[in-house]
Formats: sequence, C-alpha cells, structure tokens
Amino acid sequence: MHSSLPLNCFKGIKPGKEKIMKKFICIMPTSVLESHVYEAVGNEKIGYQNSTSFPIIPLIKGYTESEEDLQVIPVLTASDSTSLSNAVSLTHELEAIDRDALITSINADLSKSVDGSIELLTKLIPLFEDGDQVCVCLHFGTPAMQFAIISALQYAYRALRNVSIECVCTQGESGKYQNVDITALVQAGELLQTLTERRAKDPARILSMTLALGEDEE
Repeated sequence: MHSSLPLNCFKGIKPGKEKIMKKFICIMPTSVLESHVYEAVGNEKIGYQNSTSFPIIPLIKGYTESEEDLQVIPVLTASDSTSLSNAVSLTHELEAIDRDALITSINADLSKSVDGSIELLTKLIPLFEDGDQVCVCLHFGTPAMQFAIISALQYAYRALRNVSIECVCTQGESGKYQNVDITALVQAGELLQTLTERRAKDPARILSMTLALGEDEE
C-alpha cells in the first residue's frame, strides 16, 4: 500500500490556472547500466513487469499517459562519457514505452561532492514552474546529490503555485532491485516545516494524525 499524506493538507491551493507539466528527475550514473525488473515497494502505481536499465521508467509509465506533456531531467556528471551515453539510452527506452518527452539534461561537476551538488541545486531550481507535477528517482545518487534534489523539490513546492510532489523513490535493500516510495517522508518533512513556522504545539501528534488520515483515504 502506498502510504502518503493528503497532498494539500498543509498547503492551500493558490488561485490561478497553470499549464500542468509532469516532470521527472533522475540521475545518470557513471557506470554502464544493466537491465533489471524493479520491484515496487510502497506504491503499486510504479509496478512495472518489464526489464529496464532505468528505475525512472516505471515512474514515467505509472504517472503518465502516452499523449501527455512531460519533461525528463537527467542529471549528468560533467565530462563523463558514460553518464552521457546512459542519457542517450534513456531516450531510447522512452521511445519504447511510447513517451514523447522534452529532455532537459543538467551537467554538474559531481566529482566534487558538496560543491558539485550545490551546483546541481542551482541548476535545478530554474527548471520548476507553477503547476508542475514532479516525480523524482534518487537511484544512483550520492547522499549529497540526493539532498540537493530534495532541496530543489522543496523549494518548488513552497515557492511556486500548485506544485505537487507526486512520487519520490529510492533504491531498496542492498542486492535487490527495488523502487522504494518515500513520498510520504518528503511530504511529512513539508508538514513539519509548516508546523514549525506556525509554532504548533505537539507537532509529532499532528503529524501522526495527518499520516493516519492519508492512509484512510486510500
């Protein structure tokens, strides 16, 4: 079962209409990828029975239809030919699942863990727009890269109009090929931020009650 918070339980809908764009952020590793079937953990929507080299593919398949507008944002390590080659292979897999996506790659010097991840953060932020529906795949990323991507996602959610966090997944246990949905954890962090700003009493109790509400709505 996919445990998540009600998406707008702590953020009011702002007036106005925006063109909805579904955006998918993923990381291109610097090693040659093998194809696997990724088990969905915590979200049946990203269940995908076909073998793929890219764990973002089950998210794209699960959260889009073939005719929808979508943008895929692969994060590449600057000057690394394998990372670039993986991005090219990703476009071929998108064609295989009948998805016509706008590809907007980001190059960052990820050999410098902290500085490179700050560079990644600054390049991600301008790509978000009002009305975006965002999915993120954290596979293949270092902790610093993953933190930078989540920070950019949090910025978009807080600062822009009607941005929704649709799905955030990461790798599972060592030795297993899994897509583990951690969306509820990201949303819980957003709720905690709001409760902190409002100086709410007993935030842990409010967080637990809201999470329980999200489970009841499924």
